[in-house]
Amino acid sequence: MHRLRDGYLARTRLMALRRAGWTTQQISNATGIERANVQKIQSGRTRFVQQETERLVLAVDIAPPPGPTRHGIDPTGSRRRVQALAWMGWPAAEVAARAGTTKGTLQSELARKRRISVSLAWRVAAVYDDLWDKPGPSAAASAAARAGGFAPPAAWDDDTIDNPAARPRGLVSVAGGGES
Repeated sequence: MHRLRDGYLARTRLMALRRAGWTTQQISNATGIERANVQKIQSGRTRFVQQETERLVLAVDIAPPPGPTRHGIDPTGSRRRVQALAWMGWPAAEVAARAGTTKGTLQSELARKRRISVSLAWRVAAVYDDLWDKPGPSAAASAAARAGGFAPPAAWDDDTIDNPAARPRGLVSVAGGGES
């Protein structure tokens, strides 16, 4: 006998995978669940799922999808990470080099309004994770970021930095360099 469960957890994980750049086909391949059923669960047309289906969906790590994908992700989180690192004194050229790209490519990609590659977003996030709490080598980058009104890393929560509707916490003091 198959036990049915509310599909909320599976649906939430599927939406997170899609936001991370996974295609429906990649999710189907990773879980062994038919593509049409993945779509039904994600859309909410299937309210209940089998316990095994939920287990298979939840077993997929929210990480860059395997192999190439045509789908990108919103650049907001990456842009905010680069800006926050600049606030800490990390120039864009250094962030780009650590992310395996050039300053020009990074700035061009982050200036886009639509989507950036999942790979670039994950590389920028990895650089941010390494440097967010370390003062950078450039007082000029820090001064320019603060004058530009960029938020420091402490103003962002890990779970909201990628949300375009989110706003940084607290007021940032340009002169003092910290939150007030």
